[in-house]
Amino acid sequence: MNQLTKATPTAVTVAPPNLGASNDVTVSDLQISRLKILQANSDLVKETDAKPGSVIDVDTGDIKAMKGDKPLKFIIVGSKKTWLIEENGTYTVLPATHKNEYAWNENGIKRTYFHSFFVLLPDDVNNGNPFPYELSFSSTGLTAAAMISKHLLLQKHKMAPSWGLTFEANVILRKKGKNSWFSLQVTKTSPTSAEHQKLAESFSTINYASKPEVTTAKYEEESF
Repeated sequence: MNQLTKATPTAVTVAPPNLGASNDVTVSDLQISRLKILQANSDLVKETDAKPGSVIDVDTGDIKAMKGDKPLKFIIVGSKKTWLIEENGTYTVLPATHKNEYAWNENGIKRTYFHSFFVLLPDDVNNGNPFPYELSFSSTGLTAAAMISKHLLLQKHKMAPSWGLTFEANVILRKKGKNSWFSLQVTKTSPTSAEHQKLAESFSTINYASKPEVTTAKYEEESF
């Protein structure tokens, strides 16, 4: 049985990576992993020792947060909004804009809206991993995305950067009728340390926008 590991934070000073001309760097130039919350029916729950309600790095299986044990702390360095369109076995990923944000499912076409944030995890930075993750929200998870956006808008009104805040979110169990699922709930924010702000700023000029993508392979977007 595979074992998922839980990192123990240590104090490590991490210098911002050399990104060269940041204006020319896009998200495709970086190896960015996604964060995923494990639901009760997740294959990873069946195959490993991970418990439902754990937030993991999908590439390494490392546990980043757990329900009732460890909140997820993150610093936002970028964001994007996309539509996943499914039609006749073909999946198309398109940037969401004000012109298509109210598109509806119709004529056998299924559309799923995602609001994604690119985040640094302070614990990871302290452990020597100075690279961002993708944290995506869809469906009922958009409530958390809206709360994050509200805080970012307040930062903008203060003429302060998004990375000036460190968010903290707890894993909670939501229920509706007979259905239940795990989700993230933003509980508080705090000022980001000067060291982490310097690192976050180096990633903030990267172009995180999605390019249109079409594939016939099953598209799996990790989201909350």
